[in-house]
Amino acid sequence: MTRHKREQQADALKAESPLEPSFVESRALKALSQLKQQPAEEEVDEQAAADDEEIHKSLLEEEEDRSLPPRQILFPSNYGRLAKWFYNLLFLLFIGLLVALLFWGRHTTMEGY
Repeated sequence: MTRHKREQQADALKAESPLEPSFVESRALKALSQLKQQPAEEEVDEQAAADDEEIHKSLLEEEEDRSLPPRQILFPSNYGRLAKWFYNLLFLLFIGLLVALLFWGRHTTMEGY
């Protein structure tokens, strides 16, 4: 078998390979050419368009009816209550520290007399 004949056979196999379709045999190009060949569809009559619009409006109303309330309403936050407890605890710790320092200061000054 000659080299030229082998090259021709290899080229023929490449052209027939399903994994590598040639540019001309592309499915996308076939679909595009079919779309170009088909005549343009007639316009949709106004009654059908109005019906579609009514259906769309009714679907939107149903979606509004079925929508959930905001998360904040379903699961209220405890942030306010926790903040109140935190600030009250800080205040009590400050008062405790103030009282402890006053007693410590009074105790140390009494030792000097």
